[in-house]
Amino acid sequence: MAIRKKFLLEGESIYTTMRTHAKKMIGPFLLAIVLVAAVVTSIVMIDNTVLVWLIIIVAVILAILCVLWPWLNWMNTTYTITNLRVVTRTGVFTKNARDISLSRISSVSLEKQISDRIFGCGTLVIADASEKEGLRMNDIPHVEQVQHQLQQFLVDRDNGSAGVKSNVR
Repeated sequence: MAIRKKFLLEGESIYTTMRTHAKKMIGPFLLAIVLVAAVVTSIVMIDNTVLVWLIIIVAVILAILCVLWPWLNWMNTTYTITNLRVVTRTGVFTKNARDISLSRISSVSLEKQISDRIFGCGTLVIADASEKEGLRMNDIPHVEQVQHQLQQFLVDRDNGSAGVKSNVR
């Protein structure tokens, strides 16, 4: 869930909100297909009712741990850039939030592995002077465009220009 409007600071407006790339869900999606196939095959091929129920129970547990939980994490991880700060929100039961004021940002860089190039995403690294590792925003769709627009936004802010409209989705 993106940052709610009631949590925006006075004079703050949302520039763009992103979720990690859907590539994070490829493995769980494939596992879901395998689990469904295993359950259907066991129902059709195995005559032992106890064994079939055991397979179904194991499949349900695996689906909860390896399909549902990653999906909930994916749905509850958002990155928002406003005219004043960068906001990250993660967590299903325990919510984790991190904000970096745009005035503290010293550099914006990106990292792209081979799989990132294939899927058109990457890691955006936002550094400020007070932290060693900075803020790592993993699997951002269209990361080059986001990096460019964030840098342009920072330049416009430093020059006193009005806010930049986002076309990042």
